[in-house]
Amino acid sequence: MPLSSGKSKAAFSHNVEVEMSAGKPQKQAVAIAYSTQRSASDDLTAARAELKEAMASGRKEAEHQKKAEGELAGDARPRLAMDRAPTMRTKDINGWLHVKDCRISKANVCPYVGREIPNSETLGLDPDKVYYLYRDASALEASAASFERAPLMLEHLGVTAQSAQNPDIKRKIIGAISNVRWMAPYLVADLTVWDGEGIEAIESERQQELSPGYHYRPEMSPGSMHGNPYDGRMLEIVANHLCIVDTGRTGPDVMVNDKAPSA
Repeated sequence: MPLSSGKSKAAFSHNVEVEMSAGKPQKQAVAIAYSTQRSASDDLTAARAELKEAMASGRKEAEHQKKAEGELAGDARPRLAMDRAPTMRTKDINGWLHVKDCRISKANVCPYVGREIPNSETLGLDPDKVYYLYRDASALEASAASFERAPLMLEHLGVTAQSAQNPDIKRKIIGAISNVRWMAPYLVADLTVWDGEGIEAIESERQQELSPGYHYRPEMSPGSMHGNPYDGRMLEIVANHLCIVDTGRTGPDVMVNDKAPSA
C-alpha cells in the first residue's frame, strides 16, 4: 500500500499504519510518516534529515525489542513471554479468564506526535513533530493505586461513568485489572477477562500486548534515561483504562502472559 503525500491527520495515521504493517518498529514508522508529511511542504532537506534519523532510531528500537524478547522468551519469538508458573492463566467456573502478573506499563521513553500531548498548544509544541517523552518511574509507581480495578478494553476508548453507558463503548469493556503493584521498571497487575470476544483475542494471540490509557501532566524539559534522550517527562499519571492490542507503544515486554489456560 503506497504512502500518502497529504498533510492531514488521516494521511499521517495512514502512513504510520503502512510502515508498521511493513514490519518497521513504531518509532521508525512514526518518524517516516512525519518525514513524508514534511516532504509534502517541499522541505526536502529537512525530510531527508528526518528519514536518516528515523532509520537510526528504527535500528536502535529493533535492537531493543530483540533484546527484550530474548530476555522474556529465551529466543527470538515475537511478543511471547514464558511463564514462571503453570497457573499463570486459569478459567473459573463462569468461564472467565484470569491472567496473573502481567506487565501493564513501563518507565521508558516513547515517541508521541505533538498533538497527542496534553496542553500542546499552551506548551508551544509543533502538532506534527515527534517528541520523545519519558514515562517517569516515580510518577508511574505513584499511579499504581489509580489503576486498581480499572476497566480492561478491547479498543483504546476513554471511559467515564457517563460514557460507559454508550453501547459502543460498553461492548468494548471486556474485564478489569487488579492487584496492581510496582516492580521496577514495570507496573504489574492481574487481569480478569469476562467477555468472550476478549478471551478469544488473547487465546488466539491476535492481541497480546498491553497499552494503558491515562491522564498525565507533561513537563517539557529534556534529559536522558539510560542513554535514551527525551524531550520531556510524564508526571502526575492517573489511570483511565488498560487495552489489549496487537502492537503497543510501550514495547513487546508489556504483554499478556502466554500460557494455555486450564479449565
